Amino acid sequence: MSGWEANLDSFDLAGKRAVISIDLGSAVVEPVQSALLIELAEFLITKAQLIRVDLAIHLPNGGLEWSLSNLIGLAGALGDKYPPATTSSRRRFRSA
Repeated sequence: MSGWEANLDSFDLAGKRAVISIDLGSAVVEPVQSALLIELAEFLITKAQLIRVDLAIHLPNGGLEWSLSNLIGLAGALGDKYPPATTSSRRRFRSA
């Protein structure tokens, strides 16, 4: 292991506060997954001697924004497999 991961166990986090938010206020998480994640998070909190605090986290729903920001990377990853813009698709995009 190298980089920042090599030093993960060298930080004294005792007394720092930690929040467990499985869904960040909006994600859909299966109950089985949620229970497992909470169990593991509680283990880490105990192991690191953190103080668990209850805090409701609600991130704004950014579906459209997140989707649009991914298109740049997707187009690059697909390369020439990405469909070229046609005249009709440009017209539909401008009118939206």
